[in-house]
Amino acid sequence: MIFDDRLMLNSAVFMNDNTNLQKTVFVGGIRRSVNTGESETIGFEVDAIFAATDDLSFTASYGYLDTDYSDDTVTDASTYTASVAMNWTLAELEFGNLSLHTNYVMVDEFQYGASDPTLVADSYELLNARLTLSDIKVGERSNLKVSLWGKNITDKEYTVFGSNFSFFDAQSYGAPATYGVDVSFNF
Repeated sequence: MIFDDRLMLNSAVFMNDNTNLQKTVFVGGIRRSVNTGESETIGFEVDAIFAATDDLSFTASYGYLDTDYSDDTVTDASTYTASVAMNWTLAELEFGNLSLHTNYVMVDEFQYGASDPTLVADSYELLNARLTLSDIKVGERSNLKVSLWGKNITDKEYTVFGSNFSFFDAQSYGAPATYGVDVSFNF
């Protein structure tokens, strides 16, 4: 912890050296397990939490992964993921606490499977938010929490999986903009 215990940093660096690593792949529409021979994966992760005030904090993370295979028929794109988020207690009211959480997630382009380097997902970014009124007293020992939330609120179209069936490529898409209300009652 630094900055008067308001900043926390975590990091990890790693290397995996694999022999005979098995990967599941689609070949001609059939799911198979293949031996990738020798492979080496290097990567690192960094995350930070900064408490700007007692009511406002920010988090950030970044991860990088790169795998090389000895078998030339097996490939994988190096990739990163990153995110930033904010947690803010907006008000402590007589009837409950109002808070806002937002996060922005970034995902680099990535290869769907180890055996087909032509099937690569585009990079994408997602924005999510949640406004919560919590600690609403109900009787002497119970409380209520109500949250309004939105996921992928910029309505980004993105893919999460794909496969080559020889005669066509299939892709699964992530959820479009989604909104909702959560209500929880603790007694």
